[in-house]
Amino acid sequence: MTSASRTLSFATPLLSELTPRQRDVLDRVVAGGRNKTIAHELGLSQRTVENHRAAAMRVLHARCLADLMRTVLIGHQPQLG
Repeated sequence: MTSASRTLSFATPLLSELTPRQRDVLDRVVAGGRNKTIAHELGLSQRTVENHRAAAMRVLHARCLADLMRTVLIGHQPQLG
């Protein structure tokens, strides 16, 4: 099993543990959205978006935005076979 395969098998179950709102916020963060913009799009306060983002980072064991992006992007890649 390659390193990418191990990471993918780790990331996919974690992504499924996110709440629908955490996933909404996370998708917009990965797309480059700022907290203020995401809050406006979802009809939430900026602080609520920050809380959902922080909760998603805890679930995904991400220490920084780069960790978060890597986990999400690897989790979306199709398995090559």
